[in-house]
Amino acid sequence: MLFAVIGFFKPDVDTAPPELQADLNEHFAQPTLRIALAGYLRDRDGARTALMGLIEAESFDRAEAFLHASPYVHAGLYDRVEVLQFDVEVGRLA
Repeated sequence: MLFAVIGFFKPDVDTAPPELQADLNEHFAQPTLRIALAGYLRDRDGARTALMGLIEAESFDRAEAFLHASPYVHAGLYDRVEVLQFDVEVGRLA
């Protein structure tokens, strides 16, 4: 199943500390889930408001575990997090 995992940044957070970037890259490189895509969501002014990934996981629990293991979650950068099942209606993921 596909899941959207989204972390919404706290109002005062636009960028993560540079030392967390390597940790985030390592987190996304883990071998147990397929990351279909990941990137930042931005508002009209170009400020980062969230980080979203589309991942393949066998269950909500596994997708939630992936999100909650994020270095950004551990650093307290998010105001809230969401895991939502994603059903493709138009287009396809390779």
